[in-house]
Amino acid sequence: MPEIEVEEISQDRFTKFGDLLTIEDRPAKFAEEIFTFWDGLGYLKEKHDYEIGFLEVNDREKTFSTMERHRQTREVFFALDEAVLPVAPPEPDRSYPDPDKIEAFKIEPGSGVLFSRGCWHWLPFPLGDRARFLVIFKKATPDADLEKVDLLDKLDLEFRLDLS
Repeated sequence: MPEIEVEEISQDRFTKFGDLLTIEDRPAKFAEEIFTFWDGLGYLKEKHDYEIGFLEVNDREKTFSTMERHRQTREVFFALDEAVLPVAPPEPDRSYPDPDKIEAFKIEPGSGVLFSRGCWHWLPFPLGDRARFLVIFKKATPDADLEKVDLLDKLDLEFRLDLS
């Protein structure tokens, strides 16, 4: 079973998958005694309605073979708890992700990612009992734009996350 080393997330490492949404190393737009505000963490330039969802994932074995993508929308995963996120870059001409390009990133509470259209990803893996995320994408994406593939069925491949 191939192992995927979990990396600390940074904008440089995440660029091929989308944008990192974090306030780390970014100046605040406003810093007052009672609040601090950062703007411009990411941009959604679309002509349709978006929906906001809530995802809760439970602790489980750190293996996976399934990945999904959305060809018609970008997607935000904003972490409320610490987790690991498996991803693979968008490849519009392929019907499944390139197994050699699958990576995994540790994501901290209070930061998020804005996936590019078609970016392959799977459910986050909690580093505690559970992890919660706000999820934002085009309205009706789960019903109209969800493409899943099981690499165990397709290529006889399953992946294990290396958390060391």
